Amino acid sequence: MYRYDDFDRQFIAERVAHYREQTTRYLAGELSESEFLQLRLRNGLYIQRLAPMLRVAVPYGTLSSDQLRKLAHIARHYDRGYGHLSQIITRGRRAAGKGAYRLSLAALSSGV
Repeated sequence: MYRYDDFDRQFIAERVAHYREQTTRYLAGELSESEFLQLRLRNGLYIQRLAPMLRVAVPYGTLSSDQLRKLAHIARHYDRGYGHLSQIITRGRRAAGKGAYRLSLAALSSGV
């Protein structure tokens, strides 16, 4: 499993701080929808017809149990208690296997 080092932690902290600041500006009306669009998309937030979707990158496709529990918490707290996992094409290759899998993150976190 990929382990974050100090560089990774600093990089992520800076990206989160920047996104938080820009989101605050957008919500305050200081940025237009078109100005905020590219930042929103680069950070994985997509507004779909029925609900927003947040794309989460998983380095090397591996999550620790703590990370999966955190995703379950987010799904329960901010949405309907489930997530949608799918594989994407990276560097011109399709990840092993095909298709998308629905699973209850809440069930995973509770050990069901």
